[in-house]
Amino acid sequence: MKDTSGMNSPKPITLADWADSVDHDEERIRERLIILIDHLQQAYHSQGQAHGNITPQTIPWEDNRIDADAFRKKVEERPDVQSPYTAPELGENNSPPTATILSDIYSLSAVFYYAVSGQPPVKAGVRRRCSKMEPLFQKSVTENTRTAIAAGLSIDPNARPKDLAAFKRILSEKPLSGDAASTVPATAGVATPRASPPPTAQPAPHPPPPPTAPVPVKRLPLNLTAGQVAIVPIGNVIPKLGEWEFDLGKNEALRVEVDRAKGEFLFTPMQSGEQQLELFFRHPDLPDQPAQPKSVAVTVNPDPDSLWQNKDPDPTLPYQKEHTASKELVTPVARILAASQRGRSHAHEGTFRDDDFLVRYDKTTGWHLLAAADGAGSAKFSRQGSLIACEKAIHHMEDWLTKETVPLDSAVEKFLETADRDKRHLQSPAYGWLGGAAIEALKAIKAEAEHRDPPASLRDFHTTLLLAAAKPTPEGWLLLTFSVGDGGIAAIYGQGEPISLCTPDSGDFSGQTVFLTVPGVLRSGEDVLKRIHVQILPDFSALFLMTDGITDPKFPTETSLKDKTTWELFLQELNEKVEIARPGDSAEARLLSWLSFRSPGNHDDRTIVILLPTHSEPAESKESSLPGFLTRLFGAPKKKTS
Repeated sequence: MKDTSGMNSPKPITLADWADSVDHDEERIRERLIILIDHLQQAYHSQGQAHGNITPQTIPWEDNRIDADAFRKKVEERPDVQSPYTAPELGENNSPPTATILSDIYSLSAVFYYAVSGQPPVKAGVRRRCSKMEPLFQKSVTENTRTAIAAGLSIDPNARPKDLAAFKRILSEKPLSGDAASTVPATAGVATPRASPPPTAQPAPHPPPPPTAPVPVKRLPLNLTAGQVAIVPIGNVIPKLGEWEFDLGKNEALRVEVDRAKGEFLFTPMQSGEQQLELFFRHPDLPDQPAQPKSVAVTVNPDPDSLWQNKDPDPTLPYQKEHTASKELVTPVARILAASQRGRSHAHEGTFRDDDFLVRYDKTTGWHLLAAADGAGSAKFSRQGSLIACEKAIHHMEDWLTKETVPLDSAVEKFLETADRDKRHLQSPAYGWLGGAAIEALKAIKAEAEHRDPPASLRDFHTTLLLAAAKPTPEGWLLLTFSVGDGGIAAIYGQGEPISLCTPDSGDFSGQTVFLTVPGVLRSGEDVLKRIHVQILPDFSALFLMTDGITDPKFPTETSLKDKTTWELFLQELNEKVEIARPGDSAEARLLSWLSFRSPGNHDDRTIVILLPTHSEPAESKESSLPGFLTRLFGAPKKKTS
């Protein structure tokens, strides 16, 4: 049996020797610890100094008292920063530590832990932030002993007792004297019979309440959108996290991840509606306590695209039309790309595409003929009005060329010979050619309305009309255009300089326009001529015809068609999204795909026709390159394949 008196055993040299030599009870250990506390207070802490090297092996004893000289020498030794008795803040960088009163309190508590339990707080190495202590004690101890040790072993220095007096107040039922070790009797470290009840029967002070988990915000500070990634700083959700750590609850609808290195939440919500971000907080000083749950309300808005429906029109209605159309026409000196797509608003309501286009090349004369039209959304047969307008106008222009080529060529020659490029030489042929095409288109629409059973109103076929004729000459490309209604016609020349070749019409109210089918629009020759534009461009790069489904979002003001910066952005987008010069699959298909671009508030039909001049030699004999500004944007076009 072990000697419980401690008098007959060999004199211990260190506290470790003393603790391991006999089976001491808790009260005896507490008494000896108080001797150590008082010595530390008198010799070090009262002087504003810390010891810094307190372990069971560095505390020397002599006749139940601290061997002050030997203990002082331990200060001069470099402490082991990896010791389980070293405060966590001293061992973080594996560098020589600078001890403090609070780090001494941690080491003192670790020594007390060892004396009571027979093992250090952690198995090996300094206790890191997330390290879990070994099971606190191998035998039952009083509540105030357990509370004092737990408080002293707090990872957060500021959570420990602020000084040794505070530590003693927790350890004892009533505050103990802060006198020096010399005031403690020599027999204080020896167990003696006690008539009073054991410490476990004495009322212990209430332990400090466990720390409360951080309080996150009640609701995420921004609304999310289904299908869209959102990054939110952790501090915006948990303002005062401190040393607390947290885990996330599983929520497949919300799909949230944490980038702890960057301090961010990454949300990828998949479902709209009200969601809950579940957070489970835990503190490294309380490894055995259950996580404290908290929740944050999150509003997820639906993806705007998901709200749009894609309905087909009634198949029994007249004038059926495809939802999309595209075309690529390669000529010896140019490429023409055209695409038209039903707008989201039409698809949502299950109505038809009202836009249309038509392109032709007259091999005999070398003229390129382009037409685009936008049927009024409020007119029930406007889809047919736009189709008739394009077909009849181009048919008239082709037929007119077979009859009037000589007069037209003569007028062009006179126009080019004049130093000031007098456009009056081209007024008469342009009026008969482009103006006549618009008039013939109007006549054809009227005839269609009258032949319906019962006859329909001309307003049921309301449509705009954009026309262009283009041909290379020795002096540059000659461009003739005609327009009625909104949308736009423009050309690019030189170093990306834009020029508008139309005068957009506007109605009596904002957002309204004029239509080919409005009575009186083409009532006189003057009304027709003011809609015709003539231009010769020696360094011509591109010609564009666009309905308002494109001009409204891309060229929002009447001056935008003349603004170089606006055009540079537009052409850069075309180059990146359409890649007009890329070989392989058809460019017109990519152009059609581009028409699906998103623009808030702009959901009308979209139609675009582009003429890109190539090399002056035939495309069959030589690969062409786009001249001027467009060469840098679009590169070299693909070879003709047909």
